[in-house]
Amino acid sequence: DHHGGVRAKYLCLGKHGRHGPYGARGERCPSVIVDVALEDIVWDDVAGFLRDPGSVLDAIRHDRAQSVPNVDDLRSRLDDLEVVLSRYQAERDVVIGLYRRGRIEIAALDRQLDDIDQQEGILKNEIERIDSQLAVTQRADEAEQGVEELLSELQNALDGELDWDVRRKLVELLVSGIRVDTFESNGVRDAV
Repeated sequence: DHHGGVRAKYLCLGKHGRHGPYGARGERCPSVIVDVALEDIVWDDVAGFLRDPGSVLDAIRHDRAQSVPNVDDLRSRLDDLEVVLSRYQAERDVVIGLYRRGRIEIAALDRQLDDIDQQEGILKNEIERIDSQLAVTQRADEAEQGVEELLSELQNALDGELDWDVRRKLVELLVSGIRVDTFESNGVRDAV
């Protein structure tokens, strides 16, 4: 239909010998030839999604909410850790001041500084982990916004005429597969 007035027909490769699951067993596929405007059926489905992707976007948002932490929670946790880290620096200054005034011995100074270094290392690792989570979350937010903007542009484009190549590319991007089954009813086989 879309290719110079020629209507396409589809059939299983297993009808012609050794292709597909039937051919591998030495049988011909019993499916019927699909003689419908399959491109129109697929395009109507794609256009329907593009016009109303709400449920899919809601599912994406729900999945993200379950797997990606909230940005505000991450920033709050990061602020808390930064406060604790600054306290360790102040504690380090106090311990060194005690040593300089002769209030503690070098062995006690070493133990205290080692303990502070260990605690700071743990905090810095946690800060780095949260920074990474924050970056991932922000990229996910940007990607979601980009998807919404792209869908909006595509919705506007649907109102005009899209050429066949653009339609084909959209189908390739959005359709993971098309399955046609053959059913028999009252001795008549039909493709669904």
